[in-house]
Amino acid sequence: MRIKYKLFAGFLLINIMLVIAGSMSIYELLQLRKKTVTTIDANYIALNRLNTMLKAVESEDRAVLLLLLGQWEDGRNQLSKADSIFRATYLEARSRVKDNTALDNIGNQYIVFKHIWELPIVDTKKQGNLSWYNKTFIPSFRKTTSQIEKAMSYSRSRLHAESKQIFEESYTALMPGIVAIISAILMSLLMYFFISRFFSHPINSMLKGLKDYNTKKKPFRVTINTNDELKELSGEIKKALGE
Repeated sequence: MRIKYKLFAGFLLINIMLVIAGSMSIYELLQLRKKTVTTIDANYIALNRLNTMLKAVESEDRAVLLLLLGQWEDGRNQLSKADSIFRATYLEARSRVKDNTALDNIGNQYIVFKHIWELPIVDTKKQGNLSWYNKTFIPSFRKTTSQIEKAMSYSRSRLHAESKQIFEESYTALMPGIVAIISAILMSLLMYFFISRFFSHPINSMLKGLKDYNTKKKPFRVTINTNDELKELSGEIKKALGE
């Protein structure tokens, strides 16, 4: 094989290995980026919806207090608005998340909670009745907010767990790059051995043989074991020297 082909084959092999490893690293990192964005977006949207529902329930609590104080119009308007916000947000969450026990619990508890404040307050014995508010309304209110807060806590825990998993997967994504570096080092060492064994060593042998011939008049007895230009060069030197 010609020298230039040997060198070309060696460098081509190194480049192929680097391209393959680099391509794998890029692919893994792109997949990891996509997963990271999807995970963060999904959990952020879930937490945002839950926070909206929590604020709606808290707004209903303030509206009930307004009704207890006799502020009928403001209380009713605030109740209606908060209820609409809660139901719209809850239905959106249900349409995007399937088999979510936390959302089921929130929905069931909200039905119970809403039934309490839907009952007449204005112009009834409940108006101004803090005992009813503290003993009946507040416990249901707290159960409802507790269910929402549990769901928020679950979403945060899931975000933490998935983020940790993505962090661990980042090592896997880096592995092809590490392999590429190690492969490049090993191939460089092999190329050094290859060039030294089949290129530098034969040239040094012929150079030493020529020096011995010129200075010490020793016969040119250099044997080249490679079937390439160096062996041809050795043969031509022997012919030129008449050996």
